[in-house]
Amino acid sequence: MKKYKILCIICIIVTVFIGSFLIYKVVASKKDDDDIYNKTFAEVQHIDSKLTEIFNKMNNINMENFELVEEKIEDNNSNNSSSSQDSQASSGGQQSNNSDNSNGDSSNKNSSKSQEDNKKYTLKETGILTSSTDINWDVVKNEVEKLYPSIYPATLDLYKVGVGQEQIVSFNSEFDNLTIAVKDEDKEKTLEELSKIYNYLPGFLEKCTNEEKEKVVINTKNQILKAYSLLEKEDWNGILDNINNASKTFTTLVTSTENKEQNNQYNINKTYIMINELKNAAELKDKDVFLIKYKNLLEELQNI
Repeated sequence: MKKYKILCIICIIVTVFIGSFLIYKVVASKKDDDDIYNKTFAEVQHIDSKLTEIFNKMNNINMENFELVEEKIEDNNSNNSSSSQDSQASSGGQQSNNSDNSNGDSSNKNSSKSQEDNKKYTLKETGILTSSTDINWDVVKNEVEKLYPSIYPATLDLYKVGVGQEQIVSFNSEFDNLTIAVKDEDKEKTLEELSKIYNYLPGFLEKCTNEEKEKVVINTKNQILKAYSLLEKEDWNGILDNINNASKTFTTLVTSTENKEQNNQYNINKTYIMINELKNAAELKDKDVFLIKYKNLLEELQNI
């Protein structure tokens, strides 16, 4: 009897141990799944942010509304000192030449410091109507090149969350095409390639989040950026078509009861109005008015 009792206790202990181990494995597996989905979601958001910045650089749109400006300062003391040295040189003869030779090295060392001291940096307010039309292609090239290290790990994680191989390969191929367009400093082609690349992001996001709001926002933004990419061609009919698609997509958030419960309905309604205002700008066929409303709309989409 005592022997059977001991066996029963051992069986209970083994059963509890195995059960605990299986529960641990299930919980750990679920945590790993959550981690990979969250990681991929963050990677897609990072690519979204960087692509949007490059989009905006095509028209020198600065979301901060300020830029750091470098200005040179006229050094009157340096000019006076130079005149004095010239006078001494003409009267001093050989003595001046010897002095110049002995001080030559120190003058060279201090020249770069003097040039740096003769600069000042100020914050200048910028806007659509006051921004330069010249694209800083060096900055754009650097931004595109710096995105490559982010794409490699994102590619691996997109496979893990179920994105098809064909989609991922096409995305990477289009990014190479973007690099070529930027290298050639072709604004119209760059905008076209940016639009093609961004068009993959809603599908990627669909695989790594169940948040309906996030899906609607990125699909809406995709249509807005498609419209923006046609601005250089002045394809106003195509622009209007994309804005109408954005309005239809965003309507699902406007009518969602879930968002009303989360108390962000005000921002959603405001964004919907701004989409319609962008449509009015497209009907007006004025590029600057369109860019002003486009910039304000992108800022508001970030607040949802």
